[in-house]
Amino acid sequence: MPGMQNFYLMVTLVGLALAAYEAWRIHLGIEAMRWQRTTGKLTQAWIDEATLPIEFDEEEGDRHSANVRYHYKVGARWYKSSRLSYRGTLWIPLEEASELLAGLEAGEDVDVHYDPRNPARAVLVPGSSTGNLLNLLLYLGIAAFALFFWMR
Repeated sequence: MPGMQNFYLMVTLVGLALAAYEAWRIHLGIEAMRWQRTTGKLTQAWIDEATLPIEFDEEEGDRHSANVRYHYKVGARWYKSSRLSYRGTLWIPLEEASELLAGLEAGEDVDVHYDPRNPARAVLVPGSSTGNLLNLLLYLGIAAFALFFWMR
């Protein structure tokens, strides 16, 4: 069936694109641990309840997102950012969102890790997580599964 073949090809390509994006996030998270630091000012830090139009297991609990806004200065230029980390910050358990924001209070000074090659790229929490790796493996698995059916 040509229609199904096109579907499997599209799923393969989307899976590979998502895997490439996640690999890039892992790379940047690891790189951020070596980036230069400056002191910034945290203007907002909050947790939102993440809602989706689907039902899920009540044992998992509600999902949340950890959010920040801050500004910092590199050289003579000021930057604004809302990137907390390259780790997952959306649709995560409340405990994980709270851990990401632990010690971050609006109005306080924060350590900002910025990319010296592109100072507009910055995070407050450098590093990567197991969740990033699991997402990468999931996307590669989906791509491999679809590729298998596409090649049949």
